[in-house]
Amino acid sequence: MPNLRERLAPLVGSCWRVALVTTPLADILAGASLRFVPIEAPEKGVWYGDPFILDVSPREITLLVEAYVERKLRGHIERLTIARTTGQVLDAKTVLSLPTHLSFPEIVRRDGEIFIHPENIASGEHSLFRYDRAQDAFVFDRLLTKVPLVDVVFHQSGGEEWLIGSMDADPYGRTLHFLKKQGDVYEAASHLRFPEFIARNAGSLFRFEGQLYRPAQICNRHYGEGVLLQPLNYDPHTGWSVSSGVRLHATDPRFSQGLHTFNTYENTVVVDCLSYRHPNLRRLMNWLYRPFRRFLV
Repeated sequence: MPNLRERLAPLVGSCWRVALVTTPLADILAGASLRFVPIEAPEKGVWYGDPFILDVSPREITLLVEAYVERKLRGHIERLTIARTTGQVLDAKTVLSLPTHLSFPEIVRRDGEIFIHPENIASGEHSLFRYDRAQDAFVFDRLLTKVPLVDVVFHQSGGEEWLIGSMDADPYGRTLHFLKKQGDVYEAASHLRFPEFIARNAGSLFRFEGQLYRPAQICNRHYGEGVLLQPLNYDPHTGWSVSSGVRLHATDPRFSQGLHTFNTYENTVVVDCLSYRHPNLRRLMNWLYRPFRRFLV
């Protein structure tokens, strides 16, 4: 029989919420706080995370997200059409579902086609999926690598192709791995070691005013603590290097528990934040718990 903590968890627990960011990217990189338009929450027992921008228009934004189903303990990939000003979900459709958990559906645009390579660490491999218009879904295209990677991003520059991400043995840790395309597969080529827990990617690489940036997850105190927009550079002779960047935290009281993903495309920014399911109830529970805290530790 569930104990009191387990019974209360759906009411006072937390979940990830996707939000549109109205703060301009230039201001964000200058250190401005994030302003949010929260996206409408899905049905009970499901939450959205890992948003990537598929398309934008003056009125709507189309996203690919992880839709996590709590009763299944597993995520699949959904396409959401969002009203830009209100965050209302106008349409939602599952576009990729497998027997194993899927998340982080990074988008790759090539030769007029759309591909994704979501995290699927439970399968033990990392694969590419192509959008099939006839099926209105993503279908298997090819295996990229059998290296167990977490939150991987794709990068192409100077005729070279890379997969950049963490590995299963150290998913929240300090080592960022760079896999270079060799023939038809990607093989480990180099890595960067950080003095803190910022190796895990928080979104696709992007350029602003000529500088390449890597959104990185800050996991020093806990998973999804914040996001670091980290300048990333590559020299064919010396390899990859990084410099200090801008640290982002969710200051909006509705989403103050954490910040996990940051993606930008066509002058649009999306994030996901950690929030309490019922903030007012959680505050009440915290207030009721406070007098007894010293007796329960």
